[in-house]
Amino acid sequence: YVRTDDGDRKATEEQLKYFLVEHQQEIDTRLLRNFDLEDINSLDLDEYGTVLRKNTNTRYKDLESLAFYLGVFRRDRTSNGKDRLLTEGGLLFFGKYNSITDRFPHFQLDYRKYDRDGDTDWSDRVSSGDMNFPELNVFSFYNLVLPKLSVGISDKYSQDDSLTRGSYYSDLKLALKEALVNSLMHAYYDGDRSVVIIDKPSYLEFTNPGIMRVSKDSFLRGQESIIRNTQISTLFRKIGISEKAASGGPRILKAARRNRLLPPEIVIDHQSNT
Repeated sequence: YVRTDDGDRKATEEQLKYFLVEHQQEIDTRLLRNFDLEDINSLDLDEYGTVLRKNTNTRYKDLESLAFYLGVFRRDRTSNGKDRLLTEGGLLFFGKYNSITDRFPHFQLDYRKYDRDGDTDWSDRVSSGDMNFPELNVFSFYNLVLPKLSVGISDKYSQDDSLTRGSYYSDLKLALKEALVNSLMHAYYDGDRSVVIIDKPSYLEFTNPGIMRVSKDSFLRGQESIIRNTQISTLFRKIGISEKAASGGPRILKAARRNRLLPPEIVIDHQSNT
């Protein structure tokens, strides 16, 4: 049973599934049988490798060895230890769309931009399964959406008390990057809800399935980080996109305060597990 404001309700099948999955500390490191390198988008893996080589001294002979080095494939130690299987996080991060939906049928990443707050029709969209983005995964979605979020930031002129130009654009770009990464690496991909990003002139809204594993206050203060998808987090961190030090919330809050914006509003919907 699930306790709600007006009493106890019998848990749905989807809620029971969520409780069972959430009982595990590391969700996306689970190994997948009957998946192989053919289920990975080689262009995305190669692009990731290019960034990795620029930032580190990492060397590898081919994409297969890169995938093993990254932990996208891991040894199955329940058998003879020789089998190397694809992880769920590796599939979500680099996988081909049809391969991802074979394991996660409701996988959906959706970015929608509106020219005016009151508009109902979007002016730009990046969405899984769309004819314009037939092979969208977590990595390619991040690479496509971050520049679109950055374009919407006005590089307005402001001065602080020292009469130097303010940092509005760089502050907001960093905050939006943190919000985007957090939405992707903390999402519950086993459910039937989507990661949705709404981009409007006066506000941005990031929604992802999966109830926060820390309190709102802890998130904003950076007191604790309990990552839902450690594989996805590690892949972001290896190329310098994310950190493990619970710094996302404080950076978002700092950007808002420093530029006299409204503080971020965090809403947790226990009924829909978002």
